[in-house]
Amino acid sequence: MDLVPGSAAALADDELIATAQVRKATARLFRSVRAGLAWVRERRAMPPSAHPACVPMKGGTGEPAVFLFPGVSGSVFQLGPIASALRIPMAVYAIKPRGFDDGQSPCMTIPEMAEYGIAAIRAVQPRGPYLLAGYSAGGLLALEAAQQLSAAQDNVPLVVLFDTQLGRPSWPWDCHAEILWHGGIRSVRSLFRDRANLADELRQRRARVRRYLAASRVKGMKAPPVALEGLTPESQRVYVATYNAGESYRPSRYPGKVLYLQPMQLDKLQPRSPSRMWRKYLPGLEVRRLPGSHRDGREWRGRRRRRHCRTAAAGGQYRGLQALPAVA
Repeated sequence: MDLVPGSAAALADDELIATAQVRKATARLFRSVRAGLAWVRERRAMPPSAHPACVPMKGGTGEPAVFLFPGVSGSVFQLGPIASALRIPMAVYAIKPRGFDDGQSPCMTIPEMAEYGIAAIRAVQPRGPYLLAGYSAGGLLALEAAQQLSAAQDNVPLVVLFDTQLGRPSWPWDCHAEILWHGGIRSVRSLFRDRANLADELRQRRARVRRYLAASRVKGMKAPPVALEGLTPESQRVYVATYNAGESYRPSRYPGKVLYLQPMQLDKLQPRSPSRMWRKYLPGLEVRRLPGSHRDGREWRGRRRRRHCRTAAAGGQYRGLQALPAVA
């Protein structure tokens, strides 16, 4: 039986849904806090690294170490839960972008950001092999760092990308067609299931589509401003610089081994197939799917996800390296 909007039964149903959503959000918050505290306890006992931009995340013995690049905000703290969850003998470091310390301005291009990261990496580990990983936009930095290290004759046996997308102008046309279908026409049908919030939902989706089209360099399309509330001034500068650099980045073809970790829950304005998006640039790409969403990667929870992490091994002498979930 259909519920009459505004009736007692409908209001009670809405209250139950809201309560369930609050409980779910609260549970996710506490999982993140617990994982973060575990990392803080571990990091307190670690000595400082040889470079201020190379932040120790997890202790280990021997080489190679694992170097993680954070997402678009540049915060290394988002990588803490992931680093503490990795059951590997090697040390794990996060690369702090330029722009957070006093007097520093952010790097403005992906190659410049990767070069800055490589200087920090070499201060800790002067020679290869180098194991690199990046979460979201950080995957572009990891990939570019692998390009530069390989050009310098250093060995990079593995690059791990966690839900990393190319800048939209570099997508093949069929990815754009898929996005506009899934994120536009098909998704409209779901809006009418909740007519009470229809106007707000339509405005939000219009803003998302306009932002997507503007990032794709569609003529005459201007994106609405991106909300950066909650970020420090330093993080805002790094965010804007990394976002703009990522959208204009054109990677060279990279023949090395690349592992792509894709969450099962995808955004509607995101290509379903990483292989299709990256086929021109990464012939050695391997895709593994993990439970959860893009943001869930920072929490790294649950037996099932850890099992996926163990089975997505790098191979060879690095078979013990779990598929680095990365990083948001």
